Amino acid sequence: MSAVIYNNLPPLEKINEMFVKCPKMFKLFGSIFIAYGNLLVHAHCILADGEKMISAGNVTEPAVAYPDKWLANG
Repeated sequence: MSAVIYNNLPPLEKINEMFVKCPKMFKLFGSIFIAYGNLLVHAHCILADGEKMISAGNVTEPAVAYPDKWLANG
């Protein structure tokens, strides 16, 4: 996902508010959220060009990422 697309995602509070206000959505997807946890796509911060949200353990933060492998077989 590009920084431009990511930066246009709503914050968690806004997407949660939108979701809760729509009972049909909750009825359709509520059981998935219960089974798999929070799947609401939302923004955490503003990314600069070239940055991506990178997860390491329980922490997700913006960083410039380079692949550690170029081929699937290493």
